[in-house]
Amino acid sequence: MTLQLWLSIFLYLIFIPALLSGILLSINRKSNFQNSNFNAISLTLIHITTILLTISQILLALIFVTVNSDFQIVTNSAATWMSIGELIAASWSDRWGSYHLWTWFTWITVSLIFMKFYPKKKDNDKISKHDMFFFELILWGAIVILFLLLGQRPFRVAEPGSFPNGLKPSLLSIWNFLHPPLAFASYTGFFVSWAIGSYFWVKSPNFQSKFSQDLIKLDRLVTRITWVLTSLVLTLGVIWGYEANWGGYWSWDSVIVISIILWLVSGYRLHLHEIGSNQALYLLLGIIGFPLVFFAALLITSNILSGLHNYAGGSVAPLFLTLVFITLIPIAIGWYRHKWQPLSPVRVSNDVAKPNGFNIGVLSFNFLLLGNFVAILLQIGNSIFELNRNFESAYPLINGIGFFGIMVGLLVDSLQHKYTSPKSIAGLLIISIITSYIFWIQHLDNDSTGLSYLIKLIFTTSFVTGIIFTSFLLLSSEVYKYKLKAVITPRRLVSHIAMLLVFLTIIANGAGPAINTRESNDPYILEIGDSIITPDGLEVKLDAIEGPINNSRGLIVIVYLSMIKGEIGRASCRERV
Repeated sequence: MTLQLWLSIFLYLIFIPALLSGILLSINRKSNFQNSNFNAISLTLIHITTILLTISQILLALIFVTVNSDFQIVTNSAATWMSIGELIAASWSDRWGSYHLWTWFTWITVSLIFMKFYPKKKDNDKISKHDMFFFELILWGAIVILFLLLGQRPFRVAEPGSFPNGLKPSLLSIWNFLHPPLAFASYTGFFVSWAIGSYFWVKSPNFQSKFSQDLIKLDRLVTRITWVLTSLVLTLGVIWGYEANWGGYWSWDSVIVISIILWLVSGYRLHLHEIGSNQALYLLLGIIGFPLVFFAALLITSNILSGLHNYAGGSVAPLFLTLVFITLIPIAIGWYRHKWQPLSPVRVSNDVAKPNGFNIGVLSFNFLLLGNFVAILLQIGNSIFELNRNFESAYPLINGIGFFGIMVGLLVDSLQHKYTSPKSIAGLLIISIITSYIFWIQHLDNDSTGLSYLIKLIFTTSFVTGIIFTSFLLLSSEVYKYKLKAVITPRRLVSHIAMLLVFLTIIANGAGPAINTRESNDPYILEIGDSIITPDGLEVKLDAIEGPINNSRGLIVIVYLSMIKGEIGRASCRERV
């Protein structure tokens, strides 16, 4: 038997303990815990699944490091000239490998949750049948994610005639080590919040019970971590996009818009938790985050909208559309069980409410969430029905107004609580004006004239200066509160830093002129066999073209070139387009 077949069988065998753990857990809950051994067996099977997935992840990295061209996933993304670090990062650059990484993160998280909260054999009578529904929900959700991985067949045999292509230049970056893993880790956080929110929404348990309070604390921790991770994903993506020659720091790509929506969902939930009210909206936002992850995957794989992230092909797009609707089912069930009335708002924490300036922020969060989501739906409708409308131009206006509102809310809250001295405020304002001029205002397009340019200048100046000023003010306020040993906590400081990262990411759109995209006004049009001589005397001949080849990242065209200069011998090379 070949190595590919052995590894494929091994991956499919992983599904057996995972499926058995879910079946045993469901049977035991339905029978009202009559067999106490089932719980212990289920827990053991969950840990076995996680260990086997860890081994599979290591094996996947090994076949990349050794550049084993017998695997299609290796020929898609690896090459012998790549470094070991680049080869390891290539293991999650392909769609198949990225699913494997996400599945691994998910099962590690599920194992940790079961270890912490799952009742021991002696404690079975301390948890209700309703409470057990949470464990059943999160376990079966993880099983579905594992099933998605099996459907991708990451260890499939390489197609005849295929050879290691290597990663395209934009993926040969240090950010490929950080950006994708952080993104999939954040998706795991949205999955956990979905499971917790669905449990409360459907079952409506006693929020004052110990198990409910433990889940609320877990949800708050996961949401905060997810928010920070999403902030890092957006920030690092900006840097990577610039280096990858995407034409600048920022693009209103559909996946980037969904990432902003996910960041807003997490941030909105954290601020709702801070004032300890509106439990219905808090839970609802927790549920919709995970479907948005599948919605982003749908946009990537369906090519409905053209974008910089659309590289994965469209064969699994219908599956992601189905998963979007499946993960929204708990909302419908919860509303039906409660006679189509949302749960009445109650306190979800004992934190001291600080509503000053908060109402402005809440309105801004609502505007940003609804505005971005409606805009992307309009874009999809425009693409499907060929309306030829430019809805993408609405994103800067929507996010400019929304983030300006959040900034104003934070300013009002900071100034009313007097966390910063007047002298510090004046100094920070001066620094903000200088910084905003250097990074944005001086690069304004001067083509506009008259009143329109004046309005644009005023809005841009106030917006950029305000965001930078708010960023400095928030940091100085947190430092001041820390010195006073007041209400600051490490998690609050981390959350505010995450907010500042996204603020600075948004204004990076104007931080310097867009880099050149190396477009030529006099392109070469060659037939096979033709050659050209470059200005430095290099003769380049087009020998052959193969493709397009449809792999997991889209269409690839192999271009064979031979080059000669002066007395130097002829050398051949291949380029991918």
